[in-house]
Amino acid sequence: MNVSVESSTNELLDNLFGGGRLKAVPTVQVGFQKMKEGIETPQYAHEGDACMDLRVYPDQAITIGPGQYHVFDSCIKFDIPANHVMLVYPRSGLGFKTGIVLRNLTGVIDSNFTDTVKVCLVNNSTEEFVVSPGDRVAQFMVVPYPTMKLIEKTVEDSGRGEGLGSSGVQ
Repeated sequence: MNVSVESSTNELLDNLFGGGRLKAVPTVQVGFQKMKEGIETPQYAHEGDACMDLRVYPDQAITIGPGQYHVFDSCIKFDIPANHVMLVYPRSGLGFKTGIVLRNLTGVIDSNFTDTVKVCLVNNSTEEFVVSPGDRVAQFMVVPYPTMKLIEKTVEDSGRGEGLGSSGVQ
């Protein structure tokens, strides 16, 4: 099915904002399978949260030294619906308070990925950080995405410059 980005985006906006009012966003059903005993089911920490917390389950506590990184396994497989993507983000408090963030900043888990979800944490602080089994170290959401169709054409210069700070900080 060939759907333009514009029409699929317009359809999404119409579904969300039809009649000028925000409509209820439909619940996306995402299957999951725990691959180890003792794994907690992911959940929202608070009503109104956009993301569920993702816990990791190393066999034992792991210390990440300053400037070091380590890959952790959630021990959960997800059945992400077609035309949806799981986005994995750092937990904001963890990054702010301890300097622990995802090494790749945002994880993109495609619907055709069926192994357990893993995260690579990096310690950007000057202190050691210990990750224990069951710690909530990331957060995730599953969202629909439009399919892109690239069209080769001449792109007019917008006058914004070369990017990477072209608009300044003031």
